[in-house]
Amino acid sequence: MKAMILAAGFGTRLRPLTTVCPKPMFPVLNRPLLEHTLHRLSAQNIREIVINLHHLPEQILDHFGDGSRFGVRLKFSCEDQILGTAGGIKAARKYLNGEPFFVINSDVVAEIDLPRVMEFHRRRRSRLTLVVREDASPEKFDPIEMDGAGRIVH
Repeated sequence: MKAMILAAGFGTRLRPLTTVCPKPMFPVLNRPLLEHTLHRLSAQNIREIVINLHHLPEQILDHFGDGSRFGVRLKFSCEDQILGTAGGIKAARKYLNGEPFFVINSDVVAEIDLPRVMEFHRRRRSRLTLVVREDASPEKFDPIEMDGAGRIVH
């Protein structure tokens, strides 16, 4: 299985900290946040990973290299300008070989059974499967509505 980690953003809500350190490199339990993500993916047998980069990319490139010390194979999709989620995925598609893959934000920490998600995705023959959760502050976000078959309609 493969994954793409979205890590190109500026981390504007964390300025001024992110002017010198990209958000995926913020230390959490003495390791960069992105390192925790790689370990979670590797533990679920996801070892081919593409990471898109833009803001301060050299810090991430220098720390992670080819990914071998983390038990994964990394490819980097460096963006000259921010492309957004869809643009970032489109720019990295050459590394994904047309097979199903996970897209994960670099700043999300969650315990998700990804092989189970992939099984669900394949069983449903979906073009896209979105993993969501109920939020403690639902007033901050638009609600997601699903039909009886579990498809998102709004």
